Amino acid sequence: DQELTNLDWAKWGGWKDTDGHFRKGNKREGNTVGLKLKDRQPVELFSETFETSLLYLEHQTTAPNGTKYTAKEYVAILCGPKAVWFTKNVYPYLIKEKKKDYAANLLGYRPESKNFSDWTIDEVIHYLASALEGDGDITLNNGKKTISIRAKLNSNDVQYLSDIKYLIEKKLGITSTLAEGADYET
Repeated sequence: DQELTNLDWAKWGGWKDTDGHFRKGNKREGNTVGLKLKDRQPVELFSETFETSLLYLEHQTTAPNGTKYTAKEYVAILCGPKAVWFTKNVYPYLIKEKKKDYAANLLGYRPESKNFSDWTIDEVIHYLASALEGDGDITLNNGKKTISIRAKLNSNDVQYLSDIKYLIEKKLGITSTLAEGADYET
């Protein structure tokens, strides 16, 4: 509690909204909070920060185009009281309603969320950096006359994207647009 700041919780909020899970377990299984990605670094950071095991898994899956391949994922999971503690602390920085619902189910109550007007610029930056790493990308466009940076956050949750748009426009002064892209199921 004393080592982690609001900026840390904002960062983990971005990861949880994009690639994390909250599961209310039964008496035998218990509650869990986890992060599962093909990229080792963020999962390893989660594992080290919250002192839990780092797992590596491989399984067969099929891409949207029908190609079969071996998925390789890194996983770190918090269980029991540690999962509850983590969920209470990260909840104010969750933006996706669906993730808030899962977190509230795990806790057995709905904690207070942080109002967008109360977010600091640094909290928005920390949240956005991990959310973009989870479900987005950043590209550098080097044109003949200008150089630009484009950040794109992907989600099928329009309300979530609208909330992110509001946050970055109000807190960072960055103009953004919402656009529909390709849709596929994994």
